[in-house]
Amino acid sequence: MTGVRFPLPAPDVTEVNINVYKVTRNLHIRTMAKKILTIKDTLDGSVKQHEFYKGKWKPLVKESAIDKTLWLVGEFGEVIDIIKKNHLEDISNDEEIRKEFVREVVDCYMHLADVLNCFDISPEEVSKTYFDKLDFNLKNPRKYWRKK
Repeated sequence: MTGVRFPLPAPDVTEVNINVYKVTRNLHIRTMAKKILTIKDTLDGSVKQHEFYKGKWKPLVKESAIDKTLWLVGEFGEVIDIIKKNHLEDISNDEEIRKEFVREVVDCYMHLADVLNCFDISPEEVSKTYFDKLDFNLKNPRKYWRKK
C-alpha cells in the first residue's frame, strides 16, 4: 500500500501545553535579557522561582536564611574555583570559560536575592545602603586603599 498515509496520532494536550509554555517562557527570557538587570528584578525572580518550586525548595522566610546563605557561599566557592583553575586572561577572553564564570556569578546574585527576601529587604533599602556605603568609602579612604 504505497502512497497511503496513516493519520498522525493527536498530540497529548499536556505535551502541547508544555511546549507552548516552553516557547512562551523562552521568548519571555529572551525579551528580559535585553534589559539591564535591577535589584528589583533579582528579588522578583527569587520569588518567582520559589513559587515555581514550592514544596521542593525551602520558603523565603527568616528560618531559611542560614540554608540560603550556605547555598550562596557554595556558589562563591564555584566562582573561586574558576578563578583558581584558569588564567585570568582566559576568564576575560575565552568564551566558554567566561560564560561559565558569568553563570556562577549570576548564581551568586540569585542566592543573594533569596537571602534578602528571607528578611523582606526591599530594592530601595539595598540601593540606599549601597550608595550610602559607596559615599562613605569615597570620603573615608583607608591607608591601604590610597594610590602611591
